[in-house]
Amino acid sequence: MGLILAIAIGFAWYSLSDPFSLFLYQHAPAVYARQLYSNGPVILGGLMLCGLVAAAGLQSAMTNQRTAGMWQSAPGRRIIGWAAHWAAFIVLAASIGMALQAVIGGNPLTAGMAALFAQGALRPFKILLGRATRPLRWFLAGRHVGLGGTASFSGLLDEWANPWRPGQVLLGASLYDPKWIVGFSDDRHVCTIATSRAGKGRSVIIPNLITWQGSALVIDPKGQNALVTALARGKGGEGLTQPLGQTVRILDPLGEIRDPRLQDCKARFNPLAGLDASADDYVERVELIADALVVPDTKAKDNFFDTSARVMLSGLIDYVVMSPDIPNEDKHLGTVRDLLIHPDGPPLESDPKADPPVRGMDEMGGLAQAAASLVLQAGKNARGDVIATAISHTKWLDSVGMRRTLAASDFSLHDLNNGATTIYLVLPPQYLDIHGRFLRLFVNLALHATAEGRKGRHATLFLLDEFYALGRLQQLSKAAGLMAGYGVKLWPMIQNLGQIQELYPQNWETFMGNAGMWQVFAMNDQTTARYLSERLGKRVLWRKMRGAEGYDWELAGTANLRDAQELARATSRASGNMAVFTETGEAFLLRRTPYDKLFPRGRYMPDPFENGSSQ
Repeated sequence: MGLILAIAIGFAWYSLSDPFSLFLYQHAPAVYARQLYSNGPVILGGLMLCGLVAAAGLQSAMTNQRTAGMWQSAPGRRIIGWAAHWAAFIVLAASIGMALQAVIGGNPLTAGMAALFAQGALRPFKILLGRATRPLRWFLAGRHVGLGGTASFSGLLDEWANPWRPGQVLLGASLYDPKWIVGFSDDRHVCTIATSRAGKGRSVIIPNLITWQGSALVIDPKGQNALVTALARGKGGEGLTQPLGQTVRILDPLGEIRDPRLQDCKARFNPLAGLDASADDYVERVELIADALVVPDTKAKDNFFDTSARVMLSGLIDYVVMSPDIPNEDKHLGTVRDLLIHPDGPPLESDPKADPPVRGMDEMGGLAQAAASLVLQAGKNARGDVIATAISHTKWLDSVGMRRTLAASDFSLHDLNNGATTIYLVLPPQYLDIHGRFLRLFVNLALHATAEGRKGRHATLFLLDEFYALGRLQQLSKAAGLMAGYGVKLWPMIQNLGQIQELYPQNWETFMGNAGMWQVFAMNDQTTARYLSERLGKRVLWRKMRGAEGYDWELAGTANLRDAQELARATSRASGNMAVFTETGEAFLLRRTPYDKLFPRGRYMPDPFENGSSQ
């Protein structure tokens, strides 16, 4: 269809060029007649392009349908895209051809050279056209202000104005032109809302891991992202042609990744190794670790035992770090767990009669003494409940794999601040409930580490798949908006709004508001669909009425640009589309494109999960 339309446009331009040039010659002032005659084909091509774009825009705007009209459907967008592409090519080729003819004269090579140069300059020309006409589009969009709604999906020129380039978030392919990849540049956070098994990894996570040039921390259930992108983000490997050259660390406590090429990337990290008892913020750092270990019950009215367990764990961590009786190689969270579950209970009080004598938490001062005082003064029943709560929150530390991974450090989380480090946190999906605190611990500490570093050229990307498994994080609740100022780009991925509302019931909209962009596809509930439908906005409805002087358009009311059912259907898993909402008010409807359709084979490693194996 696009080729036929392009041929028709080209034939019309060719047929009308001479008559149009002659018309200009006959009706223009004599001083300009010859110049206008020679440039007639270029002027005609420009007028035809403007006419096509204007006609498509008017047709989509002046519709009496509740949806955005035929031209916003997938076939309509493809027709507009192909027509605009070839019209732009013809205008550009004609302009270059006229310039070449003036310089080197007419010869058989002129047309070929013009077409070749036009092909090379077409992308910059589209970008220039999209950005140069942006003020005009904003002006035209305001024509319905005050009538009840001006919402619309971004059109072809908006997508031309937002091409993806390295350093941006890669969104997806244009429905107008599948080869035009749309990106978005914003220093705030990103949020993806999509149900499970919707293709987030193939069409969202992996494409951005292949291209993101800054540091990244990635929650990676199954290890699929690491298997496909770790070598591409690192020093390269067999068949990879454009590795990013970063330092790659993979924390895989349960041995999910067995690819021999990635074994050198596997690492350990001991959260207690970086604690400096002489530092001014030592107490805050200890409490940060304890906060990650205790996942608060968001539905509980009284958090006394969770709060007390957090104090208890802070004291035990302080005790392990400060006690001279504990060897350096045992100063890790596994030892904290061992002290907590000791048959005689944690060492709250000193025992000088023991052999050797035991120095208890009550004599250590600081956090250790504060924890001992809290538990000892709580009463016999409450004391047992506090210890039991702390034991419950640290049960995951009994895992052999977890203990091994947390026993020593091969790197520092501050390495993320150098702009060239990628850390994958790999955990099998079936263990997310049991070991979610492992992910929570690293995200908490990494956020704190990146906030201390210098903001580099590219933000540190936190790709937080299975965000709900992290539980409520105090840092995100209180300071998500400030994180962007430290060069941190959070990218939580949730299945529906109910998950955010459960984790952050008091300020979930503030949390969402800190994102500069929302990706939405494969929604699985009406609450999310209705909320996003309202956020998308309303549009003016027009109807054609017959009056005394013929037919005319009149205002018929307003309606949601897409109601909940329409939005869910337009972005369903089967449709392959996504809606992208931006803080600037732009809303894109794009095609989700898998990474293996976007990039050549030299940019990634094959996905072993496609063959039913994770080897």
